[in-house]
Amino acid sequence: HVLPLRFLVVVVDKDSKTSPQKIFQRWMPQHNNDNNDNNNNNVAINITQWYDEDFVPAKHRDPKFLMIAAKGLDNNTALMYHRYRQRFFYRKCIRELYDQYGLEWLLLIDTDEFVVPSYSSPHVANITRQFPLEQPGSVLKLLKYQQELAKEEKGIAVANQSCEALPRYFYGKDDPISADRSMPQGLLDDDKHNISASLMLTQRFVYRHKQYHYLGKNFLNLKRRPREIKILDMSVHRVSLSCPTEVDSSKIDHEKLSLIRVHHYLGTKEQYFFRSDPRDVANSSTVTSKKPIGYKRRDAKQYETLAKQATLLDPIAKDWVRGFVQNVGLENAKRLLEGVGIPGYSVA
Repeated sequence: HVLPLRFLVVVVDKDSKTSPQKIFQRWMPQHNNDNNDNNNNNVAINITQWYDEDFVPAKHRDPKFLMIAAKGLDNNTALMYHRYRQRFFYRKCIRELYDQYGLEWLLLIDTDEFVVPSYSSPHVANITRQFPLEQPGSVLKLLKYQQELAKEEKGIAVANQSCEALPRYFYGKDDPISADRSMPQGLLDDDKHNISASLMLTQRFVYRHKQYHYLGKNFLNLKRRPREIKILDMSVHRVSLSCPTEVDSSKIDHEKLSLIRVHHYLGTKEQYFFRSDPRDVANSSTVTSKKPIGYKRRDAKQYETLAKQATLLDPIAKDWVRGFVQNVGLENAKRLLEGVGIPGYSVA
């Protein structure tokens, strides 16, 4: 709805406890056509699921190779493979989505991250508020407008390049009571569909950290042919040589210059602890250093710390739901959103 997202590539974690396949089917064009409603096609998404064998070279899946490569990471082969897996996935996306599918824009984010216009920044609000979140495709419309501004040299950040560096804002503290109040009438009042606003990240978590993280995520214009970067030098925050370096990104005043941002959500405790993380130092038996590189704690204390640091009320991401219901209709919205946010949810 917000982008609008029309082509999705997903890699399911090899340790995943459930399969998303039946949920994917709800959004596929064929399934939506079968429902005989023009509104269905407003949100139909071509979804492709890749497996590790599709993009990770056999060499980098070899346990013996990983043991050697992971020596600098306390011999944590799971963490080493996690990094290779991300980087090779990004490379294939960048190479193939334009060459094979002719796509123009590629956004590289995680499932707990959402992209929105920077409505709450007073420096660019006069621009971003022209593209309300209820409006389908608000981000793409803003991007195109941003390119026009860049041509006129208005000082907006990196709009004329092949890589947009998006700042990341972390949302931690929740307000489950207000979540239900903000939902469109009729969406929750249905015993048939299991929909809970309090489990939807964008509806429940409305408090964020005051400062953004300049190491954000990348939005690529594939038609401008982003320059390739070596696998060992790539990171999730810089997937192309066309993207700003960490040093350059730290010098950009994103609060003043970036029209688009990424929201990263902590989630409920059940959501946060539902999956394992190879970067979790507490769960690694190989760690020998006091401060091992590449690790972070993923425990109850860390969860509470992240939540308490989110003190600034900024609920701007809530409004997409109202626009989504208006765009696809109430019954379609119920069907498409059923089970959102429920850990371990699977379709019968």
